[in-house]
Order: sequence, then C-alpha cells, then structure tokens
Amino acid sequence: MSFYFHLRSVPPADLTNDRDRLQALFEDDWDVIRARCRAGTEAVLDKDYLDFERLYVGTSPPDRPGPPGPEALPVLGGRPVYYPGHKLPPFLVMTPPQVAEAAAYLATVSFDALWQAGHEELTARYGQPYDPSEVRDHFAGHHAELRAFYARAAAAEGHAVVKWLVV
Repeated sequence: MSFYFHLRSVPPADLTNDRDRLQALFEDDWDVIRARCRAGTEAVLDKDYLDFERLYVGTSPPDRPGPPGPEALPVLGGRPVYYPGHKLPPFLVMTPPQVAEAAAYLATVSFDALWQAGHEELTARYGQPYDPSEVRDHFAGHHAELRAFYARAAAAEGHAVVKWLVV
C-alpha cells in the first residue's frame, strides 16, 4: 500500500472543520497534483514524512519534550481535524500565522546543520543499497521544496495550509 503526505496551500476562507470539504481538497489526480507542486501550491512527501519530522525536530512526536516550537510546524504542525471514530488519519490545519512562522523557520534554518545533527540516524534507516550522499540529496531536495512551498503560501495573501496523509 502506498501513502503520501500532502500539504496544500489554501485561502483562509477554505479552512473548515468539515472533513468532507477538507477531503475534497485532496481528490485530484496525479497530473493535477504534479502541476500544483510545480506551481508551489502543493507539496508531497512519501512514506518517509516522519523522517522529515525527525530532521526538523530531532525526535518523533511522542518523544518530544516540552511545547513545540516553529521547527514542529513544517511537517506535523497544525490543529487536527479528526474523522468520527478516527477511521482515517486526521487532517492538520495550519492558520496563516502558523504558515508564516513555518516559512520563517525554514528560511533561516541551515539544512547543513540539521543534516549534521541527524544524518547518522536518518542514513542508517535507509541502509543498503542507498549511498549516504543519495539519502542526503533526497532530504536536501525535499527541504528546498518545503522551504519554497511555505514561502509561497505565506506570501500568497496569508494562505493557510491543510495537510493529510492520503492512503
């Protein structure tokens, strides 16, 4: 089974607690999604999205001490909107101020410093046949995409971001 973690920039007026309306944001085919990714209004991480969380915050969510800072916003940040009975993963909804905070964090954080702090664990998780430089390039590329995505969302008249793990 494949799953993808989608991040979508939306006008604040599209924020809702209506799960059906939120789900409709993610029902496009891959051609449309790829076009949005090229335009910078959507980003997609694959099954390794939790590794990106670890890259930014250094730990997975249950192990995180204290209140979250801006480093917790880019991947798993936002207010959860659950399905009844938690039958599907929750949506994560970020307000425009949170998007701006995530954009500011990503604009100032050094990828090299993040990679230096977490590369041993992340590279070990991928193991053979992956070359460590390929793993670094994978993370660096997605980091650049997330940086551009959040910068565009924050600049686009204060857009919000809706995230969902599409299974």
